[in-house]
Amino acid sequence: MRKTTLLIAALAAVLLLPACAKKPVQDSTDVAGQTGEVPAVQATELPEVDALFDHERHTREGTEKAIEGYEAALAANPDRADGKDIRVRLSVLYYGLAYYYDRAESKKHKMGTYLLGKEHGWDAIMGSNPEFKAAIDGGTKIVDAIPLIRAQDVDAAYWTALNWARWGEQKGILRVAMDIPKVRGINDRILEVGEDYYHAAVHRFFGAFFVEIPQFAGQDHERAKAHFLRGMELAPTWPENEVNYAWYYARRSNNKELYVELLTKVIETPIPEDSVFRFEYTVARADAEEMLAKVDDLF
Repeated sequence: MRKTTLLIAALAAVLLLPACAKKPVQDSTDVAGQTGEVPAVQATELPEVDALFDHERHTREGTEKAIEGYEAALAANPDRADGKDIRVRLSVLYYGLAYYYDRAESKKHKMGTYLLGKEHGWDAIMGSNPEFKAAIDGGTKIVDAIPLIRAQDVDAAYWTALNWARWGEQKGILRVAMDIPKVRGINDRILEVGEDYYHAAVHRFFGAFFVEIPQFAGQDHERAKAHFLRGMELAPTWPENEVNYAWYYARRSNNKELYVELLTKVIETPIPEDSVFRFEYTVARADAEEMLAKVDDLF
């Protein structure tokens, strides 16, 4: 899903705050992340609902039924042993609902949906990481507690940050200004302990990040390119990497040939109907088609 960090463009002053300066983003060549591909979500004790998530998210009905099933299970027993994994799945579902199915809805409507996704992701971290929870409950600032996020928390952390960023984007610049150090800090941590999570999602974040921030705040197209290339190295068949590379790097670098090449590849890639990522392939193609239709207006 593209446009991961559109909210960052107006935040130059915030990016220079000490909270961000404490721990700069690493170059992709310096990262010592996990090897192999970490699953986006773990199975729960609700196989019928998991089946909806895994195979029906490419329809609104399937998405809404999965949400209903997971929410009902948590309502019946908030302390379920699989509560963390249910909440991560809900965070994914609410993000997809707001980003894709409800993209034409009002900002207020989408804000509410992203907030639900953020809250479920946050609760997943708090419920499964006692040390992190103790720090937050004891008054530690979120940006200072972020180093307590572990590799096994990366799924919850990523979807928390993504929904959080989108919620702030709908809310407005003042809210974004308050939250971007936390969102960036979480992604810094993911870069350290799980750079390959969700097909190298953190590299999509920072690829966009270093294009969108103003020059005086550290805009660096080459650094952005390095992140996109690292993402495609880790996940060479994942279409969202190419969509983001086209939208942020190729477009902003005025590289029409690369832009068209990347988007054409995504459009021509068959959507795997039997994949648990059918939804993501569907959204990537829809984004690529929309972006390619704008090529003559952009270049």
